Amino acid sequence: MSNNNTFQEVWRAFINATKKLLETHKWIYLFLIYIAWLAMEAFSNSESGMVFILCTTISIVSLGIYGNTKNYSETALSFILGLFTVFSTTWNSKLFMIFISFYLLFNIVIFMISSIRLAAKQEMIITQAAVKYRDRNYDEVFKILKKISDMSSKNGQLGPIEKAEIIRFLSYRKIDIEYLSEAINVVELIKTVQQCELSEALTLFYNLYALDVISGGNEFSGDRIIRMMDEIVVLPVSHEEFYYLFNKLKKKVMRKEITFINLMRKIKEYIYKGMDVEEIVQELSY
Repeated sequence: MSNNNTFQEVWRAFINATKKLLETHKWIYLFLIYIAWLAMEAFSNSESGMVFILCTTISIVSLGIYGNTKNYSETALSFILGLFTVFSTTWNSKLFMIFISFYLLFNIVIFMISSIRLAAKQEMIITQAAVKYRDRNYDEVFKILKKISDMSSKNGQLGPIEKAEIIRFLSYRKIDIEYLSEAINVVELIKTVQQCELSEALTLFYNLYALDVISGGNEFSGDRIIRMMDEIVVLPVSHEEFYYLFNKLKKKVMRKEITFINLMRKIKEYIYKGMDVEEIVQELSY
């Protein structure tokens, strides 16, 4: 593993650990705000310190804007206007603390509103999922699904809304509740490996699940689907080429003319022989 990959893994692990810590210890937010306030107090006695803090704040906000919009012009304009305001204002400690106080209050309120909206959206999605399990008590099902949605996924790459959307998708397709946690981890793996949108990962997951059932899998098995993914990962084709081949040839597996594993191995064999995807489809369609 390269140093760059090692750093990325360490950084990802640090981020995930931090998220879990903040999720379980909400008071840390208030502590960090208090520390920030003390730092503001210290810098407020120095004009250059105040300007430095304000410029740093503007830079962080501008980077956040660029991260969300990917629009350089909009970001640069916001950044320049922010700096212009800082350097055109005569700052004193009182004015500085008023500005910082309102800025911190604004962020706290935005955070609270966002949290409420996310919680409401999560509950709405879970409600839609719960009604699909009509053979069980709704309130009981809702509590179970909510608990599953709140649990961290295996690699911590999915947020509460994404997990709720996975649960809703699986409930629509009558996946038993007892398998949902394992299924979420498999979908997370597919999404990470394929570097795709959640909707694409869900579609591929269900296709693999359906093919596994057709092949004789009586119950859901995350391990079997992961083994199927192992065959996909080693194919020397792009994601686009794989999806093209898969969509064209999966009916052969559905008709039990060939197993999924053998189909993937045939595709790999023909690719190594120099055939393109169109030729492979023609060859395997007969």
